[in-house]
Amino acid sequence: MTPAIFSWVLLALAIRDAGEPAVLVVDPVHGPFYSVAAALDAAALNDTIELVPGSYTEAIDLRGYPVHLRGRDGAESTILSGAGRLGPVLLAGGLEADAGQSISSVTLTAGWAARPSPLVAGGGIAVASGGEVEVRECVIHGCTALSGGGIAVENGRLQLLDSVVAANAAVLAGGGLQVSGSEGWAEVRNCAFVANRVRAPYVDGGSGGALDFAEDAGGLVVATTIALHDIVLDAGPSQGGGTFSSNADLRV
Repeated sequence: MTPAIFSWVLLALAIRDAGEPAVLVVDPVHGPFYSVAAALDAAALNDTIELVPGSYTEAIDLRGYPVHLRGRDGAESTILSGAGRLGPVLLAGGLEADAGQSISSVTLTAGWAARPSPLVAGGGIAVASGGEVEVRECVIHGCTALSGGGIAVENGRLQLLDSVVAANAAVLAGGGLQVSGSEGWAEVRNCAFVANRVRAPYVDGGSGGALDFAEDAGGLVVATTIALHDIVLDAGPSQGGGTFSSNADLRV
């Protein structure tokens, strides 16, 4: 650890002791933190990790960190890219039951959570069980997964607000978003799902071109949300080009 980073870590610890959340700035050129991982190492409860404009290609794993990740100048100028790496662009959740986490004002793109990746759900964002994750004013674009091409929620809780989920692809279900697991829950408000797709090469078919709510999922609330040109293409019976729910608690 360089002296400059060490001094900022000490500052973050001092702020933590004072009980005030800190803002940890990530700038790959000028610092004080040169990567998201370095900022996470220094972060405390409810700290904010702020990204300066630019493109970030590191694997971002927020699981277990009750922090807030945001782009300083909006999603158009802050890009989180999978860049051909296997797995989701960002892993979230995994918190204590009463903890929260947020991601805002970033674009997530080029995630690949499909074979041979060890994680096969959520090309852009994969939400694990534990706590609640808020995604606000984000763009999830051009990601691929076995299920949940843009976002996958598996036994986790998600609030997706004021965001765009576009041109993502899934092999089985949920081109834009899939929610699964008995504890899986999502609230989707003021969002646009555009040109997401499911292309299932199997005779069983695929489902949910934009949103897929699996049979065992806990709940899904959708309000003031547009789904446009989302499709299911497969070798078998297709279900729900826009939204598909199988015997689950879907509220629109």
